[in-house]
Amino acid sequence: MTKLTRILSVSRRTDIPRFYTDWFLNRIKAGFVNWKNPFNQKVTSIYLNPDEFKILVFWTRDPQKIYKNLDFLCTSGYFPFFHVTLTGFGLPLETYPVQKDQVIRSINCLSEKLSPQRVIWRYDPIIVSEHFNENWHLQNFEKIARELSGSVKMCYFSFVDCYSKTIRNLSKNGIKTIEPGCTMKKVLSHSLAEIAEKYGITMFSCCENDLESERIKRGHCIDAPFLNDLLNLSKTCSQDQEIPKISGNFQIDSKPAPTREGCGCWRSVDIGSYNTCAGGCLYCYATSNHLAADKYFLEHDSMRDSL
Repeated sequence: MTKLTRILSVSRRTDIPRFYTDWFLNRIKAGFVNWKNPFNQKVTSIYLNPDEFKILVFWTRDPQKIYKNLDFLCTSGYFPFFHVTLTGFGLPLETYPVQKDQVIRSINCLSEKLSPQRVIWRYDPIIVSEHFNENWHLQNFEKIARELSGSVKMCYFSFVDCYSKTIRNLSKNGIKTIEPGCTMKKVLSHSLAEIAEKYGITMFSCCENDLESERIKRGHCIDAPFLNDLLNLSKTCSQDQEIPKISGNFQIDSKPAPTREGCGCWRSVDIGSYNTCAGGCLYCYATSNHLAADKYFLEHDSMRDSL
C-alpha cells in the first residue's frame, strides 16, 4: 500500500541546523510545532509524525550539530536531505562566518553517512564587487569544488537580488556591489559550470532560468519527483548499515509551488521565522534587522513550541 507523505522545510527563513538544532529536536520529540504566519499572524499547529512529514529538507551554512543527531532522526523514521551553503565570502559580508574547512568536513561526513545525492552544495548568492570579482569567484569556486569532489553531485547557484534591505545593509557597511549584466552572468556561470564538470558536479541555476545551457540545468530546490525517487529507490535512510531501512512505499503529496519569479520548487511546509538567524550575512533576504535577530537568538528558549 502506498502512503502519502509531505515535505518539511527546515528552513528557508532561518538557519535552524546552525542555531536552533536543540529547539528542532525538542519539537520532533514533542510531535508538533506551532508556526506563526508573518503576514496575518495566524498560528498553525503542524504535526511532525514521520509518516506525515517523512522528508526533512535542511537549509544551513553549518550542518555540524544536526549531523550529530542524524541517527536519531533516521531511526525515528525521517528521511533527511540537505542544502548546505558554502561561498567562502567571510568578513565583511558575513559577520559570523563558519570556517570554510569546517563546512567542507561536515559536507563530506554527511555525504558519507547518507549519499552524495542527498547533499546539495549551494554557491549562493554570487555577489560581484571590486574585491569579489570574476577572478576571485573562479579561484574560490575551484578550491571548494576540488575539496567536495565525490561528496556532492549538484551545485545550486544564483546571483544576488538587490532588494532595498540588501542594498541598505551592504552600503551601511561600506560595501558597493556591482550589478552584473546578462553577459557577465552568462560568462561567469558558464566558467563555473566548466570547473564543476571537472570535479563531477552539475550546476543548477536557482531562479536564473535565462542561464540554462548544456552545462547548467534549471534548479528545483524542493524537487518532489527527485526526492520521491530517492526515498523509494534506495529504501534506506543512509549508507550506514546500522541505520534501519525505510519500510513501505511512499508517494510525496506535493505539486509545483514557486516562491518567486523563476522558482522551480514544489510545495513544502516551512517552519522557520524571519529575523531569527544570527549569522549576520549582510546580503540575507530573510533578515532585515540583524540586531533584532541577534537578540532573539540570545533570548530564545529551546523548549518553546514555535520560533
